[in-house]
Amino acid sequence: MAGSGSPQVVMPPAPPDESRPGAVRKTQAIADALIQLGEHADPRRVAEAIRAQAGIDLDPGEVAEVIATMRERAKIPPGPDQPPPENARGTSQGK
Repeated sequence: MAGSGSPQVVMPPAPPDESRPGAVRKTQAIADALIQLGEHADPRRVAEAIRAQAGIDLDPGEVAEVIATMRERAKIPPGPDQPPPENARGTSQGK
């Protein structure tokens, strides 16, 4: 991902040595600011809050990208590709 121009979005808790500590701190700071400001806060307000509280200078565009990634990862995963076979579905009627 390095060199692609887009920030690395890391979802804490990250296993040791899997992610850069700076990326984890940025993602955690954004999550904390969203808790404080509300999940639909403007990325500019989130960036300002992070700068004031954590001393991390983030571009609102980077904040928006991290928020979008966080929302995407928070979605409920899709179900299985195929439904289970009919004979695998049991009944709870004690037959």
